[in-house]
Amino acid sequence: MLRVIAASSRDLKQSLAAIAERAARHCQAYDAVVLLRRGETLEIAAHHGPIPVSIASWPLNRGWTAGRAVIDLMPVHVRDLAAEGEEFPAGQAMALKQGHRTILSVPMIRNGEALGALTVRRLEVSPFSPEQVSLLTDFSEHAAIAIENAQLFEEAQTRNRELRESLEQQTATSDILRVIASSPTDIRPVLTAVAESAAKLCDAYDSVICLRDGDLLSVTAHHGPIPTSTEVWKVGDSFVSSRVVRDGKPVHVRDLEAVKDEFPDSYARAKRLGHRTMLGVPLLKDGLAIGVILVRRLEVRPFTQKQIGLSITFADQAVIAIENVRLFEEVQARNRELTESLEQQTATSDILRAIAASPTDIQPVLNIVAESAARLLDAHDSTIALVANETLSVMAHHGPIPITTNAWPLDRSYQSGRAVLDKVSIQVADLWAEEDEYPGAYEIAKQLGHRTMLAVPLIRNREAVGAIVMRRLEVHPFTQKQIDLLTTFADQAVIAIENVRLFEEVRARTEDLSEALQQQTATAEVLKAISHSTFNLDAVLQTLVESAAGLCKATYGGIMLRQGDQLTCSTLFGGSKEDLDDLRSRAHPIDRSIISGRVVLSGRIEHILDVHADPEHGVEHMRWFGALHGMMGVPLLREGKVEGVFFLGKPEPGAFNDRQSQLVQTFADQAVIAIENVRLFEE
Repeated sequence: MLRVIAASSRDLKQSLAAIAERAARHCQAYDAVVLLRRGETLEIAAHHGPIPVSIASWPLNRGWTAGRAVIDLMPVHVRDLAAEGEEFPAGQAMALKQGHRTILSVPMIRNGEALGALTVRRLEVSPFSPEQVSLLTDFSEHAAIAIENAQLFEEAQTRNRELRESLEQQTATSDILRVIASSPTDIRPVLTAVAESAAKLCDAYDSVICLRDGDLLSVTAHHGPIPTSTEVWKVGDSFVSSRVVRDGKPVHVRDLEAVKDEFPDSYARAKRLGHRTMLGVPLLKDGLAIGVILVRRLEVRPFTQKQIGLSITFADQAVIAIENVRLFEEVQARNRELTESLEQQTATSDILRAIAASPTDIQPVLNIVAESAARLLDAHDSTIALVANETLSVMAHHGPIPITTNAWPLDRSYQSGRAVLDKVSIQVADLWAEEDEYPGAYEIAKQLGHRTMLAVPLIRNREAVGAIVMRRLEVHPFTQKQIDLLTTFADQAVIAIENVRLFEEVRARTEDLSEALQQQTATAEVLKAISHSTFNLDAVLQTLVESAAGLCKATYGGIMLRQGDQLTCSTLFGGSKEDLDDLRSRAHPIDRSIISGRVVLSGRIEHILDVHADPEHGVEHMRWFGALHGMMGVPLLREGKVEGVFFLGKPEPGAFNDRQSQLVQTFADQAVIAIENVRLFEE
């Protein structure tokens, strides 16, 4: 059953179906039905057995057994529905139609509330035994745990999506701030970064930033495939951008063709360039528009309110960059506030994070469970002890009441020991009055001063593996709701012990996001090097090679450029200056004796699994490789022609993986851009 609960986080329907099947089989019933509460109705979530179910949902009332079980929070057992027409009119009508006679409905209770009901039926008049009633109650508890686990997992997925969106926005903000810091006197790189982030995060085809100069607007930054120009136009009504600047308010045009009379110039341009939906947001300073951000889409697809708000944020960032350092400091303060808010939100999911981060170490999870139990049950302390060597070993403790020993006796003179031995929850309202019943616990209570005590066993596979113990200094018994809540914590502790695999996928997803962030950061550094090193191609290529080698865990790499029918070394990573000078001093033939030659010949990515075992690799090159084995070469393509080769080497044999190949191809494309920039600049 624990495996069924573990699977519930990803497929609740399948888990409830398995519970229905087991309930019908173990209770010797003809069928079993799982009903979930949806407001004032009960809907079928799972069914097993030959008795037909013709209606998917029923009103929540006392006229049938499942409805009454949910309302009263108690099992309802009817020996013969055919004889209970006055007590259960709706139930009798269903029985007469579907042919069943004996029925048992048990509510699925969590935290004092019924989530639904589990019902088993028999065609003949054959009451269920007390053992079967108890067994069905156990199944209902398992179903409630499965439902709650599914809800927790869905919340974790939602939180991950929110964190991922927050990370993307925070990353975009960080990129803009880095450009601001590196461009104190030139606003164009900042606005270009803002335009790129706006287009990407608002899911637009392009983004344009125009600045106002008197009554004129001119294009200052642009990102995206929709063409733009350096034209200048007057602030007025015929353009969407002009209206935004004039009124100082966002203008959202869902379809430019539908407003061609209102914005004739914008419509004419849209007709020529092919875009349909447009959003314009003003750049406001002291209530006056000093420019506009435009985001455009080719199809008719309006922007969401969240995207409009995000565009306004980018507009604010652009104004901050245009203005001064004081406004920039306000952005930093805002980022700190966002960080604090994110930390507070993260604190609410401590238990889930501890489970996700501790696949082989249960200690962090038990610590969080102990802290949460003490806080939410308003207890002075909380202790979790696990059975070990005929004793209870204290594993986690939270609160000011001290722990005198880490090994508690596993006997009936202690409340914790009796809870484990009897596998039941035990509450003592005042230990000072229970010297005869719990002599061992009484002595400790008199010594430390606590009075009320609650112990709940940790049940795994019907065996008690430990207990959670709560203490209060005053005589203040725990409520039933608090006892149920502590039982929930006990179940979570057991599930955490058993089901570490459940959150492995979350950890893997987090690792993927971290790797993506590293690659994004490296790409940003490369683009920054390209933008700041127009005159120094060597520095740009060196940055590219070092970044690619670091991300691919390579110890050797470089770039070979094609000169006619030969290759020359431009940049080297992992070798000495003398190695680079030597490689630059001579040309290399384009043949299969080196990885670069093979790439030029094939025009595609090439791998050498082990240069020392490759019969075609030139012996004269071996002295340059030493401990290298696996190599990869990626072509530098311009207009379909190989202009050079980006190569990496690693100390272990084998090919680089697909992700590394794609990453190096990206860096190779950036190298081509850098080389082309220098060529164009020289021209």
